[in-house]
Formats: sequence, C-alpha cells, structure tokens
Amino acid sequence: MEIQVALWALAALPTAANATPSGNIDYLLPFPPGQSHSLVQSFNGPYGHSGTEAYSYDFQAEIGSRVTAARAGTVIHVVESHPDAVPRHPEPGNENVIVIDHHDGTYGRYYHLTRDGADVAVGAKVEAGQAIGRSGNSGASFMPHLHFDVTQGCFAFGCQTVRFRFLEIADDPLVAKRTYSR
Repeated sequence: MEIQVALWALAALPTAANATPSGNIDYLLPFPPGQSHSLVQSFNGPYGHSGTEAYSYDFQAEIGSRVTAARAGTVIHVVESHPDAVPRHPEPGNENVIVIDHHDGTYGRYYHLTRDGADVAVGAKVEAGQAIGRSGNSGASFMPHLHFDVTQGCFAFGCQTVRFRFLEIADDPLVAKRTYSR
C-alpha cells in the first residue's frame, strides 16, 4: 500500500516537460552584493542538468564563498556533515545542502556546501539576501561551486526543478560562461 501511495505522489509531480515558473516571483542571485561569479552551467546543461534537474544553475565559487538566500522563507532542511570532494573523486549522495521553504509550494535548494558550512539551522526564518552558508565541493561535485535550483511540491533529491528567473538580470535563462554580479 505504501508503495502505491508513493507512486501516486510521484505521478503528481511536475516533469521537465511541464515544469512552470514559480509564479511571478523573482529571485536574487545567491551571493552577496558586490560579488561576481561565473556561471558554469545553466538550464539543461550537459553535466547532470537534465530530467528532474533541468532547471538548475551552477555558479563557480571557491570553497568558503558566502551563499545568500535567493528569496525569503523558512529553513526546513540542512546537511553539513560531508567533506569536500577530493578532485576527481566525487561522492554522489553526500552533498551538503540547505533547503528554504518559500511558503507558496516552492523550495530553494543550495547544494555542494562545504562541511560545517551552514550559517542557519532548521526553523530559521531568513530574508532574501541574508547570509545562509558557504559554498564547497561536497558530493557529486566536479569543482568547487554552488548549485542552486527551485522545486515545487517537494524538496528531496529527485524532485522536479521548475523555471525561475533572477531579479535585475536580463538573461533568462542565464548563459553559461558569463559572469554575473549582484
């Protein structure tokens, strides 16, 4: 019975083909004002940004770079126990992550943070632009970077990402190999 319920719940999730923007809400770039980061890959990028992860961004960021909330909400999930990956030895499933509930059915997910890199705890209320943690190279990571995406309806790995846009950035979606500043 539990398996049938789980399969029914998965069938109700949006897919890459029908994923829609999370309303008319714009997001801030997930790093502090005055900083610039190169975009490694954009939506539908060649390195894992397909299927449920189609609407994801990877920003190059040195280990320890400040990460900020792209939108206000409540922190509902934090993992910060995994070490940064040794070059060329990524460990899928061992990603440090912070998830923020935006209280409209969407969730902002910040992946590949450094060990002990969370500056917030579960239950914390955060404002857009507030420092929440530090980037790293944990889990299935090919280089130090910040993976940011938005999901709708669920926040676990495997949940469908949805389109979203960044405030004050003309590119929609952002373009890989360009540098973006706040």
